[in-house]
Amino acid sequence: MSARIDDRLDVARTILDALEREPARWTPLTRLALKHTTPWKAQAALEWLLRKGYVERPLRGVYEITERGTHLLRVLRP
Repeated sequence: MSARIDDRLDVARTILDALEREPARWTPLTRLALKHTTPWKAQAALEWLLRKGYVERPLRGVYEITERGTHLLRVLRP
């Protein structure tokens, strides 16, 4: 895989790892992802996860991992 895709998947894994532990708001998730990437890439990763159904937002501003996201996380873990 290309380095760009690896970077995106690494950010997605970081976000999904955090959400597997507990639901979280956007700011804490972004701060966590900033350890691995830029703010724009963190936001894009979270939006992609939401759009593809790996993450849901049942309450305004609160994100949760879905069953589909749990399956993706298992694949992404080393």
